[in-house]
Amino acid sequence: MGDTITYTLTTVVANSQTTDVVTLTDTLGTGLTFGAVTNAGAYTCNATNPLVCTLPAGTLPGTYTVTYTTTVNDQAVGTVTNAVVGTGTDTPGCTGTCTTTTPVTPPAVSYSKSCTTTTPVTPPAVSYSKSVVLPVGQTEVSTGDTLTYTLTATITSSRTTALLTLTDTLGTGLTLATVSAGSFTCGTTNPLVCTLPAGTAPGTYSLSYTAIVNDQATGMVTNAVVGTGDDTPTCAGTCTTETPVTEPLPPLVTYAKSAALPAGRTEVVVGDTITYTLTANIVNAVTAGDLVLTDTLGAGLTFGAVTDAGAFAASTGGAPVLTFTLPAGTTPGTYAVSYTAVVNPQARGTVTNAVVGAGDDVPTCAGTCDTSTPVAEPQVRVSKSSDPASGTHVQIGQTVRYTLSVDISGSALTGELVLVDTPDRGLTLGAMPAGCAFDGAVMTCRLPAGTSTGVHALSYDAVVNANAGTIIGNQVVATGGGGETPGCSTCSTEHELDAPEMRLSKSAGSREVRIGDLVRYTLTVENVGAVDMVGGSIVDTPAAGFSYVEGSLVANDADGMATVSGGSPLRFSGVDVAAGQTATLVYVMRVGAGVRPGTHVNQAQVRSATDEPVSNIATAEVMLTADPLMDDSLLFGTVFNDRDGDGWQDSASLSGVKVQGGFATTAYIANSTTVDRGAGPQPEPDASSPLLHGIAVGAISGRQSVADPVEDHQVVIRQRLREPAFTDDFVLTSAEGVTVRMDAAGNTTVQTHGDAAKGLTAATPTVERRVVQDDQGYVVDYVIRNAGIDERGIPGVRIASVEGLLIETDQFGRYHLAGVPGGAWERGRNFILKVDPSTLPAGAEFTTDNPLLRRITPGVPVRFDFGVKLPEQVIEGGSKQVELEMGEVFFAPGSAEVRTKYLPVIEAMAAKVREYQGGEVVIQANGDSEGLAFDRANAVKAALLGKLDPVSAKGLVVSARGTVDDPGSLVVGVDEGGALLGTVLFDTDKSAIRPEFEPLLDKVAAALEKMGGGSIAIVGHTDVRASHAYNVALGMRRAKAVYEALAKRLSPEVRTKVRVEASNDPTAPVGVRK
Repeated sequence: MGDTITYTLTTVVANSQTTDVVTLTDTLGTGLTFGAVTNAGAYTCNATNPLVCTLPAGTLPGTYTVTYTTTVNDQAVGTVTNAVVGTGTDTPGCTGTCTTTTPVTPPAVSYSKSCTTTTPVTPPAVSYSKSVVLPVGQTEVSTGDTLTYTLTATITSSRTTALLTLTDTLGTGLTLATVSAGSFTCGTTNPLVCTLPAGTAPGTYSLSYTAIVNDQATGMVTNAVVGTGDDTPTCAGTCTTETPVTEPLPPLVTYAKSAALPAGRTEVVVGDTITYTLTANIVNAVTAGDLVLTDTLGAGLTFGAVTDAGAFAASTGGAPVLTFTLPAGTTPGTYAVSYTAVVNPQARGTVTNAVVGAGDDVPTCAGTCDTSTPVAEPQVRVSKSSDPASGTHVQIGQTVRYTLSVDISGSALTGELVLVDTPDRGLTLGAMPAGCAFDGAVMTCRLPAGTSTGVHALSYDAVVNANAGTIIGNQVVATGGGGETPGCSTCSTEHELDAPEMRLSKSAGSREVRIGDLVRYTLTVENVGAVDMVGGSIVDTPAAGFSYVEGSLVANDADGMATVSGGSPLRFSGVDVAAGQTATLVYVMRVGAGVRPGTHVNQAQVRSATDEPVSNIATAEVMLTADPLMDDSLLFGTVFNDRDGDGWQDSASLSGVKVQGGFATTAYIANSTTVDRGAGPQPEPDASSPLLHGIAVGAISGRQSVADPVEDHQVVIRQRLREPAFTDDFVLTSAEGVTVRMDAAGNTTVQTHGDAAKGLTAATPTVERRVVQDDQGYVVDYVIRNAGIDERGIPGVRIASVEGLLIETDQFGRYHLAGVPGGAWERGRNFILKVDPSTLPAGAEFTTDNPLLRRITPGVPVRFDFGVKLPEQVIEGGSKQVELEMGEVFFAPGSAEVRTKYLPVIEAMAAKVREYQGGEVVIQANGDSEGLAFDRANAVKAALLGKLDPVSAKGLVVSARGTVDDPGSLVVGVDEGGALLGTVLFDTDKSAIRPEFEPLLDKVAAALEKMGGGSIAIVGHTDVRASHAYNVALGMRRAKAVYEALAKRLSPEVRTKVRVEASNDPTAPVGVRK
């Protein structure tokens, strides 16, 4: 294989030149690879197998040769052959005798060659061998050593004709490790099988692998390689190895321990983390039994976590005793386990722990097996605080809470800490905290050695006593603790003893009294200083003949615990008033039989807890007078808001309200009348059309102000009619003389008589008729309201007399003066009262005289009424109607799906709807089908509802308009109650639905079916050129047309729950429709 053979083709042309092309085709047999044409001569040759060479026509007689080479390839087996064939019209023949015939002697062409050749190929010779390399410097091996084996295959003569397989079997005591296969393909298990493919060229091929001496090795470790294959491989040299094994030593197990402190530290403080590492070292052989390391944490250490267990099995459930186990059979090597422990508050001096090893291999400590880590000395800082804080004012009788705070850091106390607290002589100490004792002069508190780190607070109460000086001091001194001298941040407190500053006022409930009267006195105590009054008293000296009524005291001070003692003077004790606060004491005294007519004065003063006066002297006067019932006059009256300016106080209440008539008898559906007086609809006894016979509505209260919703003062009468057959005879009457009539078209007129005609009532009844289509016909509501506003009294108005008397109106605007001298019996006297305009709101106008002059007579009551017209100011509520342009919400073409990228616009809309608790979102519907517009309105509403609270959702309307700014162009909409339909469904002055809107009605019906019912509103003007009555009738016909169109699309269950109504106001705010 690989040899080069040179072939020569020879052509002999004789007699004459060739008449045609002579072609020699030489086909190389199996085992030959074409090389190159080395000498073509006169030939023209290709360069492939078969080799084709040609002599041109007209070649002169002569001998012509071509030479080429071939290479014996790996397909050559036994012999290699090739043959040449000559072709052409001159009929070339293989070498031999060629005879030509003449007159014209034809050309004779001959060629020569060994036309079939056979070349023997030497068969491949395959041999193999094996070698082993021990660790450097060793002649024997022991457990754990690595042997490197090399297998070598040598191929000569030619390529292999078949697969060469080397099978190497590792003996007992060897474990296959790694394989470097080289040109071989090898397995990974014992025995190791490696192959060289057929056709492998001659050469030397090697592979190597490693094997580890395991614990089964004794005496010798051997292995042998065997080669197999059709090329009959033979062992050349060593094919079996034997390596002596050193007699094994027993395992030697040692262990040690180390501790790692926080970086840069040589001692620890409480809270520090220490990392401990246990190390086990195994040599000679694998362990015969488990190695158990038991590590016990000393006092002051809390187990943290195992950070790296390595080959150990950790058991920490019994902390502070920790167990770490290496299993039997662990190979020689070094093994470590690490864990953390935290220095806890019990640490002091040093923290220690120790490890002990146990096991069948008798482990021993090598190095350090117990650790001792110094703990920093304790650091103590003491502070003292008080409540109220140091520097503030206190009073006698006040309790002060003192707190001694001890902050221990670093480590627990190593010695006893002693706190000596010296209280002021003006303090009376209460109960002592644990560990503290008071000997009458100083308080001593002790914290024992071993007290853990942290803040320890000792609190006690002390009451300021009568021995207190101007400054009340208190200080603490700390010693001991075992570390450095305790530090002190704030170790003393001072409080300033300051008497409270009080202002006292006293008033009597009656200015004039008679014998036997009970007089209510009120003491008002105001603390105008910066110091609380605690345990104070009020000394009250009553006038002669006045006596305290037992049990009449009502105290409204800080704790409501004031008491009364004595008679003259009275002492009210235990009065507590905080700085800036006010207290009142109310009590009753009886006018005794010996009290003489005239002025009687009693006086009072506030005293501190030490009985020092701390307020002004307050007085109250009463006058003992004759019996006013016979000798004096009574003046009374009202200051009222005269809304109509007539000088009379008018009530807006309606009473005796009755309604009757308004529709044809034949149209009524029996048992359908209900009356809602504010507590929900109640059935009215039905004796054939109750409203035609008259319904007694009763009373309807008047409004209290313009801000009082008229909807809170209404009664709704509801009934069903087969058809909207209304008449002109509906009438409402009231006891106040107001009559409201309604014609068939719903127009109302008002007539007055009696008090109403005289202007003596402010009642303003109104009637509104609402008609809605449903499955049974028409639902008719008569909404009766009282829009009138009461002329209420004005509270808090001050009225003065010429004599200097001041009166203030009560919550109803009323006032009175009793016991006013009426002058001489025979003629009386004039009396003048005037309202103080400064006590009325700005802009108020009087509708009566001010001042008022009246003639008063002894024993005769006289009325003084003042009319005032107050300016009206409506206080807006929390709603606001706004119009916002939020940008366009784009839908997929022909779809109601909101595109994802426009969802932020939906979020912005929802934010505005939440801000105003409702609103209308308008969609441009120009160019869209009405059904698609309805689906898009529903899609926007659904997208918004998920982002709204219930209140905002209830006030949401989504509508589609042909023109966004024109409410009259409404096509369709959806709200909380159902759907809105625009009047574009109808031609002008028509009630027939235009055919192009049938798909829209399909969509609406499907939505109603899904909701289980709802309300449909036809919103928009009917015909502005027609009368109101005509438009009402047209609206009803349109409502009926819509209802009938929907009814045929709905199931019977849903049909009964659908109502259709008409509204002429396309701009009505959300929520107006009923």
